[in-house]
Amino acid sequence: MGKSRFRRPSPVVTRSVSRQRLRANKIKPADYEWTSAAMRRAIALDTETTGLDPLHNHVVEIAFQLVDTETGRRLDSYQNVVALTEAEWAQAAPKALAVNGFTWAEVRSRGVPRDTIRSDICAFFAKHHLTASTAFFLCQNPSFDKSFFVQLCPADVQRKWTFPYHWYDLSSMNWALEARAIARGEKDPYAICTSKDGIAWSHGLDREAAPHRAMNGVDHMLAIYEKIVGFFVPP
Repeated sequence: MGKSRFRRPSPVVTRSVSRQRLRANKIKPADYEWTSAAMRRAIALDTETTGLDPLHNHVVEIAFQLVDTETGRRLDSYQNVVALTEAEWAQAAPKALAVNGFTWAEVRSRGVPRDTIRSDICAFFAKHHLTASTAFFLCQNPSFDKSFFVQLCPADVQRKWTFPYHWYDLSSMNWALEARAIARGEKDPYAICTSKDGIAWSHGLDREAAPHRAMNGVDHMLAIYEKIVGFFVPP
């Protein structure tokens, strides 16, 4: 079996990693093809909200892309602004709105009812057969995004439609690599970045464009993911 051909990989990832893992776990090529096809799709997701507290604030925009994490190919995408009531908008935190730039006029004119967005998401997941065994979520901060995602797709809806339940975060992926570099004496232990813009800077990428919008956040996150993990074509 030949070596994997990586496209713009992270320096810490070598071409022989997949080959070594196959041998170490005694996985046959046929088994590898099945497992990689089953779990290689990521739902790269980002939200914009009216604040940090999901008990009082609300998701105002959602966007996600379905990505083949082996090739980097974008398979499909979805985004929408969420309709809010005046009472819900009144609870918005000014600092949050300063970051994402949303105004009441924009939300009122572009907002789509939550029920419609919920139906759209369920239809999207059904169309691509996205379940717990076929895909995973990828976010910068899953604990944050998931807490607002349930405003659109409550837990009972996710169970009914067997949504993926693995939520992977970009920051932990980067931290693992940074910690390894520190252990090897290659990096200052006080130089670990945890914010998305900080991680981007550490890999030579620009900050996320302002104001923050959900689909821009997804694109920015995937650019960082490519630097950290890399996309590759399986042998």
